Amino acid sequence: MRIQYMSDLHMELYDNSRYIKANEFEVVGDVLVLAGDTFYLRDTIAPQKKFWSWASKNFRQVLMVPGNHEFYGNGDVTKRGDSWQWMFRENVGYYYNKVVRIVDTDFILTTLWSKIPEMDVFYVLRGMNDFRQIMYNGRRFMPEDFNLEHEKCLRFLKRAVEESTAKHIIVMCSQTST
Repeated sequence: MRIQYMSDLHMELYDNSRYIKANEFEVVGDVLVLAGDTFYLRDTIAPQKKFWSWASKNFRQVLMVPGNHEFYGNGDVTKRGDSWQWMFRENVGYYYNKVVRIVDTDFILTTLWSKIPEMDVFYVLRGMNDFRQIMYNGRRFMPEDFNLEHEKCLRFLKRAVEESTAKHIIVMCSQTST
């Protein structure tokens, strides 16, 4: 099985969306993994774009992990729960703390939010748009929520690796863990 990787397509940006529409990507894999920041989950038009029909036809499976930008536009991290999948084509979808088995390979899919050290909270809170763009249980996302999600994702990841019986394991995360 060949895996093709992409991240940060940012389809919410006009120039990126226009580029993707005008330029077909070269298909070099059986499975396409998109590691975050693809489109806002609240966007009802993005899942209908022709790109997804093309991806569905050209790849056995399209596995997407939400990044922080998926929740921008006041999306709520907790809305779907601690573990979910959202399929918007038969073989195309988002996965949050899920394992997908394809043949003899487990794809462990998690955002794995970074951990914000206590000494950096003030600067991160002031500098990151996440805390102005994302909701958490109906209120603004805060650094302690970021860290709580990090812990949940990390627990899921460790458990999924320990419990896997697959010949191969691929871990797919959106964030660079610290």
